[in-house]
Amino acid sequence: MMIVLAAAGAQACSGCEEKDDRKAILAIIHEAAEMAQEHRTSDLMDLTTSYFTAHGSDRQEVRGVLMYAWNRYGKFRIMYPEPGITVAPDRMTAKAKVPFVILREGGPIPDLGGLAADPQGWLEEASKSADPYHLELWFAKSDDGWKVEKAVLDGVRPMGSI
Repeated sequence: MMIVLAAAGAQACSGCEEKDDRKAILAIIHEAAEMAQEHRTSDLMDLTTSYFTAHGSDRQEVRGVLMYAWNRYGKFRIMYPEPGITVAPDRMTAKAKVPFVILREGGPIPDLGGLAADPQGWLEEASKSADPYHLELWFAKSDDGWKVEKAVLDGVRPMGSI
């Protein structure tokens, strides 16, 4: 009887750990959106691994693209629904899918309030007044916690036209 209880408890704890991992990754995504809105390139890059890449570009090249994007967009706000986060069974890697829109200051703001848990519906409504993007993030876990190791951004505008 004690062995069955111990096994059930261990299984429940692993579920708790996965929820903790998902919570930590979600916090990183929220933090990254705030950093982007504030044009904090260095802080944003601190959320990545030393071997981070995006579309084949290394950290330094990505830093330049981000700085160019901040200048092009000026003040903006990022809106996104609840990201889809998948943690690998070994809990050492994870992937997140984040649809989002960039809203320039003074531009129209779509009514997305009731769609946070419906990424597809959210994206359809958001695309009526803003350009939607899809961000895929691959995470790696180390002693320092979760870090982004790869990012792929797709949207109506290609990366080079931002």
